[in-house]
Amino acid sequence: MAGLRIKQSDINTIIFDFDGTLAQLNIDFQKMREVIAALILSYGISKDRLSSNFVLEMIDEVCAIISRRSIAEAREFLVDANTVIENIETDAAKNGELFK
Repeated sequence: MAGLRIKQSDINTIIFDFDGTLAQLNIDFQKMREVIAALILSYGISKDRLSSNFVLEMIDEVCAIISRRSIAEAREFLVDANTVIENIETDAAKNGELFK
């Protein structure tokens, strides 16, 4: 379907499936955790300092830590972390399938 163009006026409903009810989830959460942990380390923060092993909570904690030294750096980290998550989720969605 390369080159397929859909006009906004042709769309009447968009459904988001965040929990795998309608589509097969192919997100590698372990990979996501590892990549985010490496990103955290690149900002000079050891993952051992964090109280959570959940990705979004890790990101929130690191933002709070970094913001104490620089709001701009905390914003940069948040953009970087969200880009990592978006890329992993987008790659996973390319291989997803709807349940019958």
